[in-house]
Amino acid sequence: MSTSRSNRGLRLLSLDGGGIRGLSELAMLHEIMARIQHRENLARLPKPCEYFDLIGGTSTGGLAALLLGRLQLSTEQAITEYGNLASLVFKEKKSGWLGNDGQYKATKLETVVKELVQKYSATNNPDESMLDARAEEPGACKTFVCAAPADNLACPTLFRTYRIPDASFDCKIWEAARATCAAPTLFKRIRIGAEGTEQEYIDAGLGCYNPVFEVVAEADVAFGKDQKVDCLISLGSGQKGVIALKKPNWFQKMFPTDAIPVLERLSMDSEIAAEQMQAWYHRHWPGVYYRLNVEQGMQDIGVGEWKRLGEVLTHTTKYIQGGRISVEVDTIVDKIIGS
Repeated sequence: MSTSRSNRGLRLLSLDGGGIRGLSELAMLHEIMARIQHRENLARLPKPCEYFDLIGGTSTGGLAALLLGRLQLSTEQAITEYGNLASLVFKEKKSGWLGNDGQYKATKLETVVKELVQKYSATNNPDESMLDARAEEPGACKTFVCAAPADNLACPTLFRTYRIPDASFDCKIWEAARATCAAPTLFKRIRIGAEGTEQEYIDAGLGCYNPVFEVVAEADVAFGKDQKVDCLISLGSGQKGVIALKKPNWFQKMFPTDAIPVLERLSMDSEIAAEQMQAWYHRHWPGVYYRLNVEQGMQDIGVGEWKRLGEVLTHTTKYIQGGRISVEVDTIVDKIIGS
């Protein structure tokens, strides 16, 4: 199925944040895997962890990375579980929400993720470690999610399924999920670490909502700087439109630590990072980097509007079946399977 890495370069996957719109990324990836199944005449739908060497994500893209990489789900399974999680977690807002504590119950997110870990992990232990012995095997898929220490947003923390020489920090899978999803307006922060030395984490959306640069840098760390990259696939959760600098309203003046619209728009316009990466690869390594991101239809879908999951799938299907994008997907499939 997947060729040995000794015969090919790395295959990397980057997943943006985006709340419930992250379902779009899973739908696009599902189309890619379905075309791989058809192209290679496989009896079953292949899993992304069988083809990608490294998967990295931020926020709900980080959650998708955990489903696909750490728990090794198929895209079909991940779409089902992602939809169920979104409907359960975003169904009810907290009453009297104010400030940095988040609109939704972090305990609900924690419970749902633990249930997923118990259902799909090798040990059926809801508190299973993020570190995964399988990730250390030759040719295995490695996974990380991004979060940010609340005291230093400029330095994102990567919670990995594998060890690297300079970082042996570990946590539970559900803790990594909570940290990467802890956007201040959505969920409260989480404290992770040994008693007395815990650190508070929030999601890393402001610095790496699109974690493609982190994925590229981490590939050097995990596999060595001399390792060739065959393909880098970056999936977005729908374009947000033009960035606008708006004056803060009375609420934002009163609570300046909240994510005011300009910061939210800057972090969510992940196309800035995408365009920078596109320019670099086009100049130095053409035919390696590919970016898929629904261009129209999802601009007004809020991160917690779980009742609009069907719209997300509709817009994604229309986008990916369009002539230009469909050809791009075929090219991506060629790159992944080494045609």
